[in-house]
Amino acid sequence: MKGVTIYTIAKELNMTPSMVSRAFNPEGKINEEKRKLVLETAKKYLCANKAAFDKYRELCADMDCDYEI
Repeated sequence: MKGVTIYTIAKELNMTPSMVSRAFNPEGKINEEKRKLVLETAKKYLCANKAAFDKYRELCADMDCDYEI
């Protein structure tokens, strides 16, 4: 899998890259439902990548990943 960027997530969710960027910023002005959707999509990609999962395992703690926590 090639690296996931805000452009990857924006394309999948039919959003602008700036909207995705705002979702990652806790103080970014974005609808909470859209923020949650962006973060869940990012977690999906994170969970699918073993190396990223190992680096950010606390974010994946509540995800149903195939990896050991």
